[in-house]
This record gives sequence, structure tokens and C-alpha cells, in this order.
Amino acid sequence: GRPDEAVAYLRRYTEAVPDDPTGPFQLALALAAGGQAADAVELLQRVLKRTPDDAPAHNALGLAQASLGRQDDAVH
Repeated sequence: GRPDEAVAYLRRYTEAVPDDPTGPFQLALALAAGGQAADAVELLQRVLKRTPDDAPAHNALGLAQASLGRQDDAVH
């Protein structure tokens, strides 16, 4: 319920534990929840380069793209 606080915490976490793939994903979710969908899209694309079969990341990417009005990108 407090995305700005979550973003700050998750940024610190991903810097401290860069090999944990869940950190960037959770950060992207917090960014999207805080109205920073463009930043979330960028981060999720990086997550998917690292873990291309990550279904939750694909779903989150589609939702973030749709929220930016990028429906064509969201369905691919």
C-alpha cells in the first residue's frame, strides 16, 4: 500500500543482493504500482533477458505496457 517506500527498500535490496532475481522483479511491481510503468517496463525487459521463461515477469510486462497504452506490445 506504500509503493514509494517499497521502491526505496527494493532499490537498496537489489543493490545489496544483485544475484537475487526476485529483487528486480519485485522492484518492477512496486514501480508499476507507484505509477512508474515506463520504469517498470524497462526493468522487466532486463529481468526477462536474464530469465526468459519467467511467466510472472512476462505477465507483469504486458500489464505495464498496457497501462502505458502499448496494447500491441502488451499482447506479444
